[in-house]
Amino acid sequence: MTCEEFDAIVEPVAAGEMEPSPAAAEHLAGCLRCASAVALARRIDSALAAAETPAAPPRFTAAVTTRLRRERWRSEQRVDRVFNLAMVAAAVLVATGVGMLFNLTGLTAVGRDTSQLLSEGLRVAARQVTAQLPAYIGGTGLLLTAVGAWWWAERAG
Repeated sequence: MTCEEFDAIVEPVAAGEMEPSPAAAEHLAGCLRCASAVALARRIDSALAAAETPAAPPRFTAAVTTRLRRERWRSEQRVDRVFNLAMVAAAVLVATGVGMLFNLTGLTAVGRDTSQLLSEGLRVAARQVTAQLPAYIGGTGLLLTAVGAWWWAERAG
């Protein structure tokens, strides 16, 4: 193993996160430069571990959180605007296409004729039902009377 290859693993070895391979251990035992690099890295780790962590300034966390929320909200607003514009454009395109289809194929006239035919049929049906309405009401009354009499006979019996 060379010193350049060992440089890549100095920090994990010094921190105890990695055991050196047999080749790396042999190189470390024979190379003063790499041994001093590991020793220096261990001193730096212990100095950092012993150092007191500075406290964050007052309201730092609240300010960062507020800013992150504001930035996220702005980003979502931009996405919402683009989405809404896309939906409006799609609706306009669909409406235009449907309108062109109606105009090109004469479906407007067919739709109007169908509407008139259905409304005329409903008028005729309403007139026929209206003429027979007293008979329907009388029949319903007789049926309800018969069911009521049957119910009363069942309860009384």
